[in-house]
Amino acid sequence: MLIRTNGNGQKPHVILLWPKSGLDLGSTVSPPHALLTVAAPLLKAGYAVTLLDQRTRRITEETLQALVSSDLMAVGISSMTGTQIYFALGLAKMVRAVAPHVPIIWGGCHASVTPEQTLSHPLVDIVAVGEGDYTLLDILEALGAHRSLCHVPGIMYKDGSTPVKT
Repeated sequence: MLIRTNGNGQKPHVILLWPKSGLDLGSTVSPPHALLTVAAPLLKAGYAVTLLDQRTRRITEETLQALVSSDLMAVGISSMTGTQIYFALGLAKMVRAVAPHVPIIWGGCHASVTPEQTLSHPLVDIVAVGEGDYTLLDILEALGAHRSLCHVPGIMYKDGSTPVKT
């Protein structure tokens, strides 16, 4: 599944990734409702969003490279605890390879329950804790204005190597 929420062909400001879990078989694959919920406020605010669902589409470095531009502000990955983390880390590794300076934001159940552990991984730059719909919008607005993330509620991020919780 590829959802381009910017019909004018514009490259995305944010890419949202839904990793497979290894248990994704036929009719068990439903829309990635969590990412659709996160995308809604971004779209309303005028951001271009591309959502890639690894359960229904193979995602490669080439897939991601085709979406990278100077306007790309962040890549978001949602993951539950369990096997989905393995696939999420694989996606994060590809993102880091094609866009090394683009922040990788993790959200979802696992990141919300274990934000310190999640943030300690080198493929994680920011963790959205709890509901991420307006949190991701706040993160993008801070990044776009080159402001500190210290005023964005409900996140953890790295200030150099120091973890910061807001």
